[in-house]
Amino acid sequence: MLTDLKVTSHSVLGGKDFGTTGSYEQLHGSARFEIDPSREQNARVVDLNLAPRNAAGRVECRADIWILRPSNPDRANGALMYQVVNRGRKGLLAMYNLAEGSNRPETDAHFGDGFLMKHGYSIAACAWQADVPPSTPEDEHLMTLDVPLATQDGKTIVGPIGCEIIVDAPCDLHPLGSRFHAPYDPAKGLENEAHLSIREMPYDAHQPLDNSTWTFDRMEDGRPAVRYPQGFIPGKIYNFIYTGCNPKVMGLGFATTRDFVSYMKYEADEHDDLKDLLKIDRALAFGSSQSGRFLRHLLYEGFNQDEKDRQVFDGVIANVAGGGMGSFNHRFAQPSRHASAHFDVYYPTEQFPFNDLPQADPITDRTDGLLARCDETETTPKIFYTNTSTEYWNRSASLTHTNVTGTQDSAIHPSVRIYHFAGTQHGPADLPQNADELSENPVNFRLGHRALLVALNKWIAEGDDPPESRHGTISDGTLVALEQIKESWPRMPLALPSHPRD
Repeated sequence: MLTDLKVTSHSVLGGKDFGTTGSYEQLHGSARFEIDPSREQNARVVDLNLAPRNAAGRVECRADIWILRPSNPDRANGALMYQVVNRGRKGLLAMYNLAEGSNRPETDAHFGDGFLMKHGYSIAACAWQADVPPSTPEDEHLMTLDVPLATQDGKTIVGPIGCEIIVDAPCDLHPLGSRFHAPYDPAKGLENEAHLSIREMPYDAHQPLDNSTWTFDRMEDGRPAVRYPQGFIPGKIYNFIYTGCNPKVMGLGFATTRDFVSYMKYEADEHDDLKDLLKIDRALAFGSSQSGRFLRHLLYEGFNQDEKDRQVFDGVIANVAGGGMGSFNHRFAQPSRHASAHFDVYYPTEQFPFNDLPQADPITDRTDGLLARCDETETTPKIFYTNTSTEYWNRSASLTHTNVTGTQDSAIHPSVRIYHFAGTQHGPADLPQNADELSENPVNFRLGHRALLVALNKWIAEGDDPPESRHGTISDGTLVALEQIKESWPRMPLALPSHPRD
């Protein structure tokens, strides 16, 4: 449960009016939580029972929070639009308001054309990823989550950790974490168990490198790293496996998300800074890419039911998540690592179950559905899965509406719609600037998302059925295997990518 909410910054957006909704206020701050390991609703947080507890027997954690609300609550539309931040970064306004991206929106450009505000949404976010730093050289004002470490009978827990390294420029020092995230420290006394290997292509055999060729080291900012004096070569794939220590209880991100939204929906009017200024009767969530996979995983783990058995999200838009979940809730989890076509191919992303309704997996002999726990507790939200063509190529999106072998179409859950923005890429882009290079796809599907948000809100608030699902199917020949299109794929006079990350 959320036990304390502290507002550290409170401002009115320059007195600007957003249509008939009027002006908005912006709040930055932090929230403290206490999670009870004995409650059934928290049982699926991995290692929660190994975290330190306070005098009340609960596990404590703290998260950054962000709120945009109408200054006049009577002009709000009654809906909370919740953003699942992506690696600590905000992107909701850029998607729906056609705004300039910002982690701390302040200027008119950061709020775009005000679409969400003109429609009267209250907007909020709460940090969920516990390896995100407060800032990086490229990004300031990242939203971070502080969680405790798991221990076993008071002793440090150790375990294997995988680090994949691909560089764009030659270097001899590389952090052990994904991108800018905080890595796990190597366990003292077990450094000799580590090994470094190299391969040319994603699924090539690993070629071990002699242990005398590398050493543990630190980045300038103190993050643990590996030093390879011969130099990491661009285009090569390196894998460093070591024994790490002090796993964070990473799955608490599900509980903080659940409890923050539940608080906004049911109890915020009891808080001095929010009293009489938030009128919320329904909560919608938006998550894109990693954050969309987080929402799928949250629903699967049953965290749409709060500790008082109330439904948390009434609507969910999981954007460009494909059929994936993520490395969000296991020991030594690294939430930002995910399997891609050319790198990190062995990290857990596509995990059974892919479909919302129960299906049988012939490999594991399991039967399960992504929404099985939600259905059981009657907390299933209305859901839109929106994908681009990237997710059909590289994120198993088709498995959300086929059987696990991809041989026949499957039924769609009655609370779900699936939409494919055909011919588009993972994120919207601008028109190409250089016709001589392989440019990004310029199709901008933000306006499509606006229309779908209106439809989702009406589905929840007024019972109006949204558009039927729109995606390829096996039955009508619009969803086919790769082998069936290789020969007909157009051959374009453009340079093909040569780097594994291109």
